[in-house]
Amino acid sequence: MIFFSLAVPNTAPPWLTAQKQGEIALLDFWKNNGSFQDRYLREFIKDALFLEVSGICSSMLTVSTHNYGKNYFYFSNFQI
Repeated sequence: MIFFSLAVPNTAPPWLTAQKQGEIALLDFWKNNGSFQDRYLREFIKDALFLEVSGICSSMLTVSTHNYGKNYFYFSNFQI
């Protein structure tokens, strides 16, 4: 009877090495490029706040164009 042995290397698989190199390159690009950081964070904040700001503006416009009793007083004091 013949037995085969499979030797498993002690190093990391090549796809993990490539992934790690990509992560390192991305981290270096992030650290060394201040304008990219500013642009990325600016767009992230715009995306995060868009629905909240548009909801506030929409309700302000709706209430300011229609008189809804006492709520009109509260909303009429805001200036957009």
